[in-house]
Amino acid sequence: MRETTVNVIITDTGQLHIVTSLSLRDDTQIIGVDPVSGSLRFEGVAGQDNFSSEKDAVEALRLRCANKSFRSLTRGSAILGMLVIPGQVRLLIATSVTRHPLPGGHAAMTISQASWISADLPAQATGLASPSAP
Repeated sequence: MRETTVNVIITDTGQLHIVTSLSLRDDTQIIGVDPVSGSLRFEGVAGQDNFSSEKDAVEALRLRCANKSFRSLTRGSAILGMLVIPGQVRLLIATSVTRHPLPGGHAAMTISQASWISADLPAQATGLASPSAP
């Protein structure tokens, strides 16, 4: 069984994506963050947001970027929380964990280090998400 990995990527345009490879699945998912509401988006479409490997998913995201690069890529082991505030989304991920083996091949994890990743919600920042006044 593989380890769960989480990559939080902010693209060159400022959009936040979460690339997850879960230990209980054989595929890798790209979960997008809506630039207006901050809600999570996932369709489950092969080649769009569902890939056979983490490498393929990250490369697909890179190719979608105008400059073929990311502003940031933070690697972790788990998503711990998410906060959407006006104009911004924040994601808390475990960046370092200690594995404690348990009987039967199971394990307990202790979080050694965590990190907040912040990204602007460009549509909210420009007021596109606000309803117009009557």
